[in-house]
Amino acid sequence: MIEAPGSRWRARLVFGFIIPLLAEVIAAVLIVSTESGAYAGPFAYVMVLVMLIIAVPITVFGNLFIVPSGAVGADDYLLRSMILPAVFIAACLIYHTGFWDKSIDPLFPKTVDKFSPAGSGWVDETTNEVFIVVNDYRDSAEDMDAIAQHAADDLARAIRDGSDYAAYNVHYYFVPRADYDALDDAASRANAIAAFRYSGAEGDPVLRVIEQ
Repeated sequence: MIEAPGSRWRARLVFGFIIPLLAEVIAAVLIVSTESGAYAGPFAYVMVLVMLIIAVPITVFGNLFIVPSGAVGADDYLLRSMILPAVFIAACLIYHTGFWDKSIDPLFPKTVDKFSPAGSGWVDETTNEVFIVVNDYRDSAEDMDAIAQHAADDLARAIRDGSDYAAYNVHYYFVPRADYDALDDAASRANAIAAFRYSGAEGDPVLRVIEQ
């Protein structure tokens, strides 16, 4: 039985804070010492470390309210003080084993950008070729308007960010996600649903549709 105030305070400190924090640290060390099934692979330990850094102050602050000050035994303290460490350990295991990446994360709806940069490169000293993947392409007038606007916006941004960019030629190819070939530029060009040419090096600073 814990009777004296001093003994009660020490018991609360040890069983309510020190042991839970040690449990979190030891659990984190043991978890990262095993092979991870998370998509981050060998770098998954970084996420566990970040989770530990976040969990420690949360445990200290939370246990100030969760752990009773008038407990009558160590089991009373541990019963409540280990709630947050248990949540932390479970979260680490769910992430480190890959269960989150493979089973839980896919259940959440994803916001996919309409356009994704797919690659670019210089064809010659004055011509830059840019491939842009179109996600969720539906062959609609709205899609074509969005493509034309995206090409114009991308060119304007590139010119704004690079003072010499306006003096180059730029070719934009918009390719549906299913038809883009990262290893074959010729195939991607052939599969483009829209292509634009900016001829800055030739004195024609207008973004024009390439006839196909």
